Amino acid sequence: MVDWRIALTNVGSRRETARATATDVKHMKLTDREIKIEYMGMKLDQDLIPPKEFRAERSRIMYIEDKSGGLQGPARIGRVYFSKSGKTLYYRGSVFQSLKGSGYKSNYYEVESGDEYWISGPRKDQNNRLYGGNRGVEVDEDVAEEYAKLIKNA
Repeated sequence: MVDWRIALTNVGSRRETARATATDVKHMKLTDREIKIEYMGMKLDQDLIPPKEFRAERSRIMYIEDKSGGLQGPARIGRVYFSKSGKTLYYRGSVFQSLKGSGYKSNYYEVESGDEYWISGPRKDQNNRLYGGNRGVEVDEDVAEEYAKLIKNA
């Protein structure tokens, strides 16, 4: 099930955040509320389409590992979106910028927290982690089928 985060703002009132399914979002009626819809951190327009910078043609399946806690951390394989210049990466509401070779076993940092990450294309032999293996690496549901085809063709 797709998880949507909806920020509802009553006119002259406090902000409320709610969670809803895609069906809930499509059947919502605009009244005196301003509705801002976000999907995985991406602001969507009224037709529920990601902005141009988050289109599929500027994305690819990548391996993302959090290195803030040491050499091995939580890791995922998911769809990463690139900015128009390709210097900024977006994944699940997080913004990453390159360390330009200055990181220790990491190549990107999260702009908001400063945490360091290793982000690269997934290996076809599934040995994505620094010291080999694929233990504990989660694959996002939205890319699971495409990733399975990628590793099957190895």
